Amino acid sequence: MGLVLSVDVGTSNIKSAVVDRKGNLITLARRSLKITRENLNSAEHQADTLIQTMFDCMKEAIGEHAGEISIISTSSYQLGLMLLDEEGNLLTQMTTLRDTRSRETYEEYLGQFDPTQLYQQTGCPPFFIYTAPRLFFFRKENQEMYGKVKTLLTSKSYIMKKLTGELISDPSTEAATQLFSLERKAWDSELVELLGLSKDKFPSITDPYKESFSLLPNVSKELGLNNDVKVITGVYDGGALCLGLGGTSEGSGVINLGTTGMLRTRVETPVLDKSELMRLQTYHFIDDSYLTGGAINNGFIPLQWLRDQFPGETIPNLINLAGKSNPGSEKLIFLPYLTGERDWTVGNYASGVLFGLNDSHAKSDVVRSVLEGVSCSMMLIKKALVDNGIELSRAKIGGGGTHSKLWMTILANVLGIPLEVSTNAETALVGNAVLGYMNLKEYKTSEEAQSEMIPPGEIVRPQDSLVSLYKDYFELYSDLFYSLKPIFMKHSKFKNFIQ
Repeated sequence: MGLVLSVDVGTSNIKSAVVDRKGNLITLARRSLKITRENLNSAEHQADTLIQTMFDCMKEAIGEHAGEISIISTSSYQLGLMLLDEEGNLLTQMTTLRDTRSRETYEEYLGQFDPTQLYQQTGCPPFFIYTAPRLFFFRKENQEMYGKVKTLLTSKSYIMKKLTGELISDPSTEAATQLFSLERKAWDSELVELLGLSKDKFPSITDPYKESFSLLPNVSKELGLNNDVKVITGVYDGGALCLGLGGTSEGSGVINLGTTGMLRTRVETPVLDKSELMRLQTYHFIDDSYLTGGAINNGFIPLQWLRDQFPGETIPNLINLAGKSNPGSEKLIFLPYLTGERDWTVGNYASGVLFGLNDSHAKSDVVRSVLEGVSCSMMLIKKALVDNGIELSRAKIGGGGTHSKLWMTILANVLGIPLEVSTNAETALVGNAVLGYMNLKEYKTSEEAQSEMIPPGEIVRPQDSLVSLYKDYFELYSDLFYSLKPIFMKHSKFKNFIQ
C-alpha cells in the first residue's frame, strides 16, 4: 500500500509531508505565503504565487518518495474568495481572513437578509468575513466586474482545479461561505440568487475522502509522481486539525491555540445557539457529522503585539515573566480583541482593553492578564456550548500555545476540564493523512485511524481551587465584555483629532 502526500494551505504558510499509516511524518516541507494589500483593508494571496508555492512545497516533501505515493490529501483555509470570467481570467485575487473590505458594506448587506434566518439556514452567524458579504461588497464596488463573473472559487476549489482540472470542493470548506445549506449539504439557491448569481458558478461538492480524482498529466509530471496518483478534497484546515488531534469522539473538545484559536466538538446533528447572540458556528464535517463551536481572532496576536512594544523581548521570556504574577493577575483583566472578534453583535468594533490597571501592577501582571484574557475568550465558546446542551469532559489541544506549560495550566483551570496536549506539531498534516488512509481502505473509520496514527499526549489537569477562582474571574471578564458593547460601537465612530 502506498503513502499519503498531505498538503495544508494556511493563510501564512503552506506545509506538506509524506505521512505513513502510523502517522509518522517521513518528510516535512514548509513555505511562507505573502499577503498583498492594495489598501489597508484588502488582504489577498496572489493566485499564481499561491499555486506555485504549493507545488514547490509539495516537490520538496515528495523528495525521493515519488514512487511510493498513492494519494494526495488536502486542507486549506476557509473564507478565501476569487472570481473568474468566462475565459477563466482572474477578476480578483484570493481574499484571506485578514481582508476586511466587506466591513464597508456590511450594514447594507445585513439589510438584505434576516440575520436569524441566515444563521439557521447556513450555521454561519452574520459575520462580515464570510464569502457572502464579500460578494456583496464586490457587487456594490464594481457592478461591471461583477457582471462578468462566470466562476466563484474558494481556496479549496482553486487548489483542486489546479490539481485535477475539476471544479470541485468539500462541504466543510464551503460551509463557511454563508451560502451553503446546513440541512441539505448543498448550495442554497435562495441565498445565491439574492446575490445575483446562480449555482452553476459554484464548485460541485464531493465526499471528503470517499471520492477521488486523477491528477492532471502536467501536474503529475511537474511533481514527479506516477500517473495513477489520486487526489481527495479533504476538509478545511480547522477540520484537519480536529482529525489530527484525535479529539472527535463524543464529549471531547478540540482546541487549537495559534495565531488565532478555536474550540470545536463533533456532533451528529447540527447545533445552533438558541440565544439571539448566535455564538456557535456549525459546519459540515465528515460522514454526515458536524463541527460546532467557535473561533477567536486573537490567540498569539496579543502576545506578539506586547513583544513588539519591548525591543529585544521574546515571547518565551514574556511567558516566563507571567509566571511571577499570581493567578488572576492581581485583578487585572485584559480583553484581547486587538483585531476585533467573531462576535456578530460587536466583533466589527471590539478592540483591546486593559481593565483595572493601577500603579501597583507590574509587567508580569500585564503579561499574565494576556494569557488569562485569551483563555477567557476561549471560555466564552465553551459557555455557548454548555448553554446549548453540549458538555465537554475533556479536550485535546494543539498549536503554538501548547509549548507553554503555564498557559496550558491557566487554560485548563479557566475551562475546568483536563487538556491532552498533542505531541505532534503538525496535526493538520496528520489529519489529512487520516482521510487519505481511509480512502485507501487502510482504516474503516476515523476513530480507528486516529487510534493507530495519533499517540497520547500529556494530560494537564485543572486544580479545584483555581477552577473556583477562575470561575469568578471569567464572570467579571464576561460582564466587562458585554457591558462594553455600546462603548465599542461608539468608539469605532470616534474621529481622530488630526486628519
